[in-house]
Amino acid sequence: ISPIRHGFSALVQNEMEQAQFYCSSDQLKQDDQDSSFCPVTKGSEVIRSLSLENDPSVAGIIGILFMIWLGFLLIAYLGLLRVTQSKSGSSSIRESDRFTSMSNAFVGTPGVPDVQGHSAVNQDDVVQNAAV
Repeated sequence: ISPIRHGFSALVQNEMEQAQFYCSSDQLKQDDQDSSFCPVTKGSEVIRSLSLENDPSVAGIIGILFMIWLGFLLIAYLGLLRVTQSKSGSSSIRESDRFTSMSNAFVGTPGVPDVQGHSAVNQDDVVQNAAV
């Protein structure tokens, strides 16, 4: 189950299936009888040289990649469910803990009161500084 291999196979099949290649004189190879030949003339030869000729079609590979994605999505979802639920099935974070952590995020911010209603900035100082 390798998404990279399937993606590469789909790419090669898409690009090489109908491709034709022509060799220049310096790319020709010599065989045993001293005749010249072009080593690769068709895209199907490239596909065969990469051992991809038995792979599914591009549409089939897209289906396989989609199923792999769904599998990873399901695993992630089940993992998140397991992390967020305790053994009894209730949420592992109490509502009071959520409120405290959210309210503590702003502690010390000027003008924002903390949980007890105290502001980080003395309001009298703000009024005096504004008048100056």
